[in-house]
Amino acid sequence: MGVPAVLYSANGDELHTEKFGHHTHLITEDHSRVATLFKSVTHTTAATTTITKPRPGGAIVMTDMIVSGEKIAGGVITIRFNDGSNQVPITLNHVNDGPVNLASSLQGLCLGWKDAFIEMITSTMNQDATVTIWYYFVIDSIRVLEFTDWDELRG
Repeated sequence: MGVPAVLYSANGDELHTEKFGHHTHLITEDHSRVATLFKSVTHTTAATTTITKPRPGGAIVMTDMIVSGEKIAGGVITIRFNDGSNQVPITLNHVNDGPVNLASSLQGLCLGWKDAFIEMITSTMNQDATVTIWYYFVIDSIRVLEFTDWDELRG
């Protein structure tokens, strides 16, 4: 027979539980499922646009991404992290030979470095492209790394 138990947080608050049948379960949820925001950007010409940026000293975790674009000669749709000094591409989508329709759920979660924003770049005039990203912000000093430390962890 089970023993009635209650789980409390460090500050004494009772944590959320639900009764399923005869059993009580602790309900947990991944941070990305409760704190995620999204933004979309559309270009119809050659342009660079910041999709989102963290608060100063923070970082962004990208959780999902949709990229779509029409076929156009010489067309490239680039999504990248950029802090003004360092740039790292997330995806390069060449639309020279055909349109792109990419949907990605980044199960490993895509964490940028300190102060890195996410931007979209289209390479040619008359290029129709749309990017939607889902993301959340990180501000804790353990996970927010300077670029050199972040880059070193990538191997």
